[in-house]
Amino acid sequence: MDWHRRNTYRIVPGNRPDKFSSFLAASDVMVVDLADTVPMVDKAYARDEVGHWLAWNRQWNSELLSEGRLMVGINDVRSSFFEADLALLGTVRPLGILLNGIEAVDQVTSAAALFSVKNQSAPFMVPVIGSVTGVGAVEALAQCPFVGRLAFDIRKYRAERSDDVSTDEMNELIASVAAASKHYGLPSPLIGLPLAKGPACTAAFTALVHEPDLAELWRHG
Repeated sequence: MDWHRRNTYRIVPGNRPDKFSSFLAASDVMVVDLADTVPMVDKAYARDEVGHWLAWNRQWNSELLSEGRLMVGINDVRSSFFEADLALLGTVRPLGILLNGIEAVDQVTSAAALFSVKNQSAPFMVPVIGSVTGVGAVEALAQCPFVGRLAFDIRKYRAERSDDVSTDEMNELIASVAAASKHYGLPSPLIGLPLAKGPACTAAFTALVHEPDLAELWRHG
């Protein structure tokens, strides 16, 4: 299982189990999402569906879970859904977790502690940075032993900022996340890409392989 070689992390809403198989077939990594892509009224339903699907595959199709192509995206650590999401993952034990709303390294270690209490190894964790405070914690997050890769969600960062964020500034932020990743031996960071249509949420994360000007995509996004 080599998460470092996976460059496209495609997100499928957890309340759409009918799409899980097709998304998985078309992705380097499929992120079954419990967060932004799922409406508030469907949060509990999505959690149940993802839990049942993961449990079934762990019992009857364990190879799927060992290929390193499946992660679960959970709700923001500050949301009322976070604890329930984390409790589910402690039961079904996914191999990778996309942690939304991370602003401090202790939020990652707290999530990892759930698995050590159950005598389980912590999953491959990808903290999603999408705030000014989160950007300030990049160095500490990159050094955290439980972090396998960093992700930067520009849509969320821009939403937090009340002023316009210039393309140059966004490129500098992306470069700082890439530099921290490289310095501490992590693979290239993942950059969030928005849905072209529909609700304002992130559709996929793509690796910053050649450091292109990805911020330009967001200026009109």
